[in-house]
Amino acid sequence: MWRPGRARSASLRATLCEVHGQPADDALLGLDEVAAWLEVDAGWVARAIARDALPVLGFGSRGEPVIVAAEVRAWLRRPDPHGDET
Repeated sequence: MWRPGRARSASLRATLCEVHGQPADDALLGLDEVAAWLEVDAGWVARAIARDALPVLGFGSRGEPVIVAAEVRAWLRRPDPHGDET
């Protein structure tokens, strides 16, 4: 299982975007990049992935998650199942 701070493979590192503000929809992000973008702890993102709440594109050769920015945006806009309750 991937843990924050472990080295990424060169091929995955080459495909990840550096997050400075809003990443492009097709940007491939790692756990730390998503955490920095959302301004949350990396552990929170890891728990969301583990609960199958945050969709991932897949996992790198060392088990690190690869996340598409557009999927994060869609996940953040998901309807709240209790949103219509008054």
